[in-house]
Order: sequence, then structure tokens, then C-alpha cells
Amino acid sequence: MSDNLRVDTGTELFRIRLSNPKTWLQRSASLVRCANLLWPSVNREVFNRCNPASDVPEDPIVGVYLMLVGYACESAIKSRIVGTLRRGARNQVMADESLPKLLNSHNIRSLCKTAKIELDSRERELLALLFKMLWRGRYSVPTKAMALTPTYLSTSRFGAIATFLSRILRGQLCLQTDAPELA
Repeated sequence: MSDNLRVDTGTELFRIRLSNPKTWLQRSASLVRCANLLWPSVNREVFNRCNPASDVPEDPIVGVYLMLVGYACESAIKSRIVGTLRRGARNQVMADESLPKLLNSHNIRSLCKTAKIELDSRERELLALLFKMLWRGRYSVPTKAMALTPTYLSTSRFGAIATFLSRILRGQLCLQTDAPELA
């Protein structure tokens, strides 16, 4: 009997977390805080190796940083989707016992479409980069050789990514992207 209680409790906790936009937003905020902890290293790697206006080759620490930022965007967007679903269900807790298909994706651009977040061409390009970096930050190699193409990141992209994330988070938490003072 206690096993059934645990399953029911776990299921209920799952439903509550799934249905709460704040849960998704808190995860996004945690990922942003982690990315901000990496920013000094990313900053050194990117800005100390090049002219800030030029492109720089991808560095592993930059990949991990962008992976965290990508997941932060994903969670923030999912927060909006969950909020919309809750309003449509008259603020009821979702009855799902597994992640709804609507939320079971890492495709940030597709999630934006679901959340009715309009994107300009630059944001679509940035989200394609972040989607690519979700696996680049996790793994040394992709599943297919064709997917391993060099990525060059202009330093201006970091500011654009921070601006997009701020828009999605509605300014609740900021991603550090301050450039160092150039001597």
C-alpha cells in the first residue's frame, strides 16, 4: 500500500510541477545563473583572442555556456506554453502522467511558434545556433559526421542572445554579456 502512495504522490507532484509556469521559469533562472558563473571564462576565451567585431572559433567552454543559455531559453518558453495551457484549462492542474508532446522538444524555434512568440530573422538565426549548441555543449561529437561543421561566433551574437533571453524572461533575470574593457 505504501508503494501505491509513493506512486500517487510522485504522480501528483509531477502534475503540479508540470502545470506550474513558475517551476519552468525557476529552472530557466537557475540555468541563467549557472551560465553567468561561466561568463568570466567565456569572456576571456572570446574577447581576449580576437577583435570584438570579428568571428571567433568555437571553444568547448563557449559550447557549454551556450548549451546552458539554450536550455534557459527552452525552459522560459515552456513556461509561457504551460501558462497558456493552464489558462485554457481554467487554471486546472494538468492530468498528464508524462510530458505532453507539446513540451517534449528541445527545438527552441518550434517552441516559440507554439508559444506564439514572434521572431525576427536575427532571432531565428540565434535560436538555430542555440539549438545546435544544445548537443555541442553536451557531446564531443555528433551522431553523424556531416553535423560537425565549424561554428564561428561573432561577439555581437552574445549580446543579441542576452537581449532575446531578457525578452522571453520579461527582464526578470539578466544574462551577463558585458565585454571587457579593451586596452
